Amino acid sequence: MKTKKLLPLVFIAVFACFTNQSHAQISAGANLGFFKILEDGSDAQFGFNLTGKYALTENIKVGANLGYYVKSYEYWGTTMKSSIMPFMALAEYGFSIDKIKPYVGADVGIYRIAVHAGGSTEGNSYFGFAPVVGCNYELTSKIWLNANMKFHVITGDISTNAFGLLIGAIYNL
Repeated sequence: MKTKKLLPLVFIAVFACFTNQSHAQISAGANLGFFKILEDGSDAQFGFNLTGKYALTENIKVGANLGYYVKSYEYWGTTMKSSIMPFMALAEYGFSIDKIKPYVGADVGIYRIAVHAGGSTEGNSYFGFAPVVGCNYELTSKIWLNANMKFHVITGDISTNAFGLLIGAIYNL
């Protein structure tokens, strides 16, 4: 499958930026939140997002996100689980207002959508992107609180949109 071959190349390209300049700031974060497909009858899936970022300048960051969102439910006496895993490259532009740091950006990459039931898994990968708006609050120079909202646009044979809300923390290395 083409997306399985493309994904490692995207991650290598993004993280290769980390080694180019020693003065650039690297950060890592973890958020909890939900992912809600915007269709009637669709339930929110809860999960987490891990982020790595590299500051190209004081205002511009690039990096990668890896998320995992899941929902379990009963269907005709069988426990089923649906999951969504976004594997995304990111770019952000930040504004600094003292300890409050709002930002805008976009994620682009692959969404792995799967259903797990009775010991088997059916899934597929789709291309998508997500405009993001968020805010960091500086607790210390190393630790920031983070909150963001994303509007996911997933393309392919199941083209759909989703809304995400995440809250967590970032550690600046």
